[in-house]
Amino acid sequence: MDRCGASFMELSKLNSKNNVLECRVCEDVFSLQGDKVPRLLHCGHSVCHACLMRLPQKDSTIQCPFDRQPTPVGNSGVWGLKKNFSLLELLERLQHASDKAAISFFLSAEALELERKLAVNCDEDEQHVAVLYCTVCGSHLCEACSELTHSTRTLAKHRRVPLSEKPRLL
Repeated sequence: MDRCGASFMELSKLNSKNNVLECRVCEDVFSLQGDKVPRLLHCGHSVCHACLMRLPQKDSTIQCPFDRQPTPVGNSGVWGLKKNFSLLELLERLQHASDKAAISFFLSAEALELERKLAVNCDEDEQHVAVLYCTVCGSHLCEACSELTHSTRTLAKHRRVPLSEKPRLL
């Protein structure tokens, strides 16, 4: 495995070890959607959707696996429980922070030099050399323009990758 690949894997391992946002029943990390989305019980505990589906229901209620407090589920079952939006927002922030960490890793002096050799002009300022590619808006960006243009709440969710990893267009 090449030097960059090994370092990126180390970065991924570091991020996963520091991520404490996990379901305390199955110990899997919560996700933004799907079976691992955190759902909120009346007692305040959050459990992933998959674990809630496995808990027995009695009289249209589920008992919290931690303090045995009942939570009514109604006709729609577990689907009717509210998602824990505070945790979901935190997950989004962590994901965005890890994307930034990955970008900063790739923008080491050595990696920047490799990206500059591709000699693609920045879409925001023709005087700049692009080192990043936004996979959402399809922009070639230098590091400074990337931070400047994608710092808004809407564009911050865009995924930026090193220019050398730009996906091929069909």
